[in-house]
Amino acid sequence: MSQNGVHILIFPFPAQGHILPLLDFTHQLLLHGFKITILVTPKNVPILDPLISTHPSVEILVFPFPGHPSLPAGVENIKDVGNSGNAPIVVGLSKLRGPILEWFKAQPNPPVAIVYDFFLGWTLDLAQEVGVPGIVFYSSGLLSISIIFDIWKNFEAYKDLGFVEFNGLPKSPRFVREHLPSVFQKIKEGDPDWEIVRNGFIANTRSFGSIFNTFEALESDYLGFLKKEMGHERVYSIGPINLVGGPGRIGKSNVDANERAFTWLDECPNESVLYVAFGSQKLLTNAQMGALTVGLEKSGVRFILVAKQLTAQQKEQGFGSVPKGFEERVSGRGLVIKGWAPQVEILGHRAVSGFLSHCGWNSVLEAIVAGVVILGWPMEADQFINTWLLVDNMKTSVRVCEGSDSVPDPIELGRKINEAMSNDLFKERAKKMRDEALEAVKIGGGSKKDLDSIVKEKNKMSSSKNNGVHILIFPFPAQGHILALLDLTHQLLLHGFKITILVTPKNVPILDPLISTHPSVDTLVFPFPGHPSLPAGVENVKDVGNSGNAPIIAGLSKLRGPILEWFKDQSNPPVAIVYDFFLGWTLDLAQEVGVPGIVFYGVGALLISILVDLWKNLWAYKGLDFVEFNGLPKSPRFVREHLPSVFLKFKEDDPTWEIVRNGFIANGRSFASIFNTFEALDSEYLGFLKKEMGHERVYSIGPINLVGGPGRTGKYDDGANENFFTWLNECPNESVLYVAFGSQKLLTKAQMEALTIGLEKSGVRFILVAKQLTAQQEEQGFGSVPKGFEERVLGKGLVIKGWAPQVEILGHRAVGGFLSHCGWNSVLEAIVAGVVILGWPMEADQFINTWLLVDNMKTSVRVCEGSDSVPDPIKLGRKINEAMSNDLFKERAKKMRDEALEAVKIGGSSKKYLDSIVKELAQLKS
Repeated sequence: MSQNGVHILIFPFPAQGHILPLLDFTHQLLLHGFKITILVTPKNVPILDPLISTHPSVEILVFPFPGHPSLPAGVENIKDVGNSGNAPIVVGLSKLRGPILEWFKAQPNPPVAIVYDFFLGWTLDLAQEVGVPGIVFYSSGLLSISIIFDIWKNFEAYKDLGFVEFNGLPKSPRFVREHLPSVFQKIKEGDPDWEIVRNGFIANTRSFGSIFNTFEALESDYLGFLKKEMGHERVYSIGPINLVGGPGRIGKSNVDANERAFTWLDECPNESVLYVAFGSQKLLTNAQMGALTVGLEKSGVRFILVAKQLTAQQKEQGFGSVPKGFEERVSGRGLVIKGWAPQVEILGHRAVSGFLSHCGWNSVLEAIVAGVVILGWPMEADQFINTWLLVDNMKTSVRVCEGSDSVPDPIELGRKINEAMSNDLFKERAKKMRDEALEAVKIGGGSKKDLDSIVKEKNKMSSSKNNGVHILIFPFPAQGHILALLDLTHQLLLHGFKITILVTPKNVPILDPLISTHPSVDTLVFPFPGHPSLPAGVENVKDVGNSGNAPIIAGLSKLRGPILEWFKDQSNPPVAIVYDFFLGWTLDLAQEVGVPGIVFYGVGALLISILVDLWKNLWAYKGLDFVEFNGLPKSPRFVREHLPSVFLKFKEDDPTWEIVRNGFIANGRSFASIFNTFEALDSEYLGFLKKEMGHERVYSIGPINLVGGPGRTGKYDDGANENFFTWLNECPNESVLYVAFGSQKLLTKAQMEALTIGLEKSGVRFILVAKQLTAQQEEQGFGSVPKGFEERVLGKGLVIKGWAPQVEILGHRAVGGFLSHCGWNSVLEAIVAGVVILGWPMEADQFINTWLLVDNMKTSVRVCEGSDSVPDPIKLGRKINEAMSNDLFKERAKKMRDEALEAVKIGGSSKKYLDSIVKELAQLKS
């Protein structure tokens, strides 16, 4: 992230079971604001793609792999040679010590710590040489490492034994020699390569800290043992790290097969399916595959079997494919996936209740998180130890076979599968363990506390301090956009952030209320580059209407170069950019300067859910007259004319509109999204967006105007306002309808006439806000208040010509309704006031907001719709009268107001999310 962040070097070992958990942990460090550099060799760079996609600020340090005599040319990852390549790859990587030292010396902001994989223990001496702590990351469990430590410490005593009992460890686990970790089995005394491996394991005990992907409820005995063994408390269990959330993982899957698998699973009863897979490395022999398939067939249990696609060479070597005829015989009861499968998703399906596994540690944790019973067939490495932990110690699992070369009796295997899958006690224990894993990663849980402790320790390692966490705010120049973002900016300033706001010259006055409250705000002013379709001097949407959105976006995008130059000149540059959602092109700029881009939506989550779906399915929707969004909760549907204006006005192959479209799509990759909404109003669509974006950093902090803002400017007649507040004071409670259509919309003469007649016929008290028109606007057919209207409604209605203090009027006790275009800011202001909304949506997001209120929430009524529609005045009057006398609507409006108020209180959802944002941003500073 920012160069001022705490810089950590991550050094993974190139094996899937090692690197993925370490990348999940790295993801957490990035979320806490650390600057990360990851050291890899060239062929391992693609493994980082999901992480880089989520965190473009990550720096990759690539050194050519030095190679090893026993490795085939070009091999840089265990997947290409199997576990026999562990020692040669460890030794090959150790030759990078010199280049890494030179790199350290050349850095202006070198890492303050190295987090390295436990296979790379030689790294600790390197860390000591450059004067930073070395922290070892264990992708395996505590028991496995406890045993490895004990083995190396007592190597001479154990090396010739056929059976080892570890009496110094809790529960005295014992194993035949063949079931001890492979790294011990394969050691060759006097071999320089194996000495590097062994010395590395021993060095790990001297590391500053040790991080384990496990949790206390699973391995508490061995957590205590290792703390005692290492002589300090810096032994952290932070798992299951995949439960905390990671950056996504790469797998080449057969999409059709996987879709078929989930369709099949959907039709299976709950907890009826056994999932069978043996990790990314292990291949079964012909005999093993034959026994396994017969056992599955005989078990009578539903199953999914993941079988690797073999090369011709592997088949010649005796490895086994699924026998011919097997799939046909088990059709309906069993399914075979050939190749990679989405294991986590399958295990998490309600139909799956068992996992026949080799008990690699990652698979163990994924099974625990899913709450399924593990049927263990350990084969090598740490798998026998993990199986002992689950079967013999925790009593949560069953052993169905063991050994890399063992061939189970098919009948016996079928019986064990059937018994395990019908054992309610095992299922109950599996669910209990799942619940304990979930508790561990929650706030207050052991793993969450340990993760927080690690973050705290690493933050202490920084030697640099700044005067304030610097954030760049980039608003879009339209009132409906900028005011809400300035309210958020006000909150950031209250929390002590240093703020710079980027605007063009004619938009500087909009900042006056904020700067009056917070004189410390820096204003970054760039001349507006203009656009061919905009009149000279136009810099704000208010001067051209919504047709100016795209040209202004395109014009502002030309500021990318000047902004980049400004960043380079800053001694304390921003550590994040918070930008308006219309300015999605900003995300690439943020990535280029190495800071997170955070998108601010001054609109609702439903609208953005629909826009995300529209841009994703542009070609499918573009010719339709009617669109139903079946992928969204409640399947909202709209005629084409009621879709967002930005979609309706899109012009294919127009460079200006491509900037707009690409910006909206880019927003989906932002580090975080902030919405001016609240959960009780938009919860389903916030959930949809979290799923769509693939992370939890989707924050609803609204109604932001309820939290408090810096004040807003408007030109109005003070005398007139004094008059209407005096008038409101004389009106009964909840008797007045407030009528206004936002800062942009002008009614036609026909619309204004129908509206005024409807108000007159309604018999309801009202305040009508009518814009003062220019001569040109009157010539264009826009309507003023008809002559004689004010006189006819005297005492019952009041007209305000020009700007009105909307929030204050809506908040008056006499006001009970708001006839509105349903722009999002107006919607939130009405909700906060607890008044009934009468919707007349016209353009932009207004039809969608109205659907949310009228059709989904049932809190409002639609009285007309369409930018050019002219309502029947008599019907309009009747609808107004009915809505204003409807006690159910009034009750629902007050309930929604109360939920909005609760959201922004301490402990409320919006307040928690605002606090989370503050915390995220604060941690971007060292």
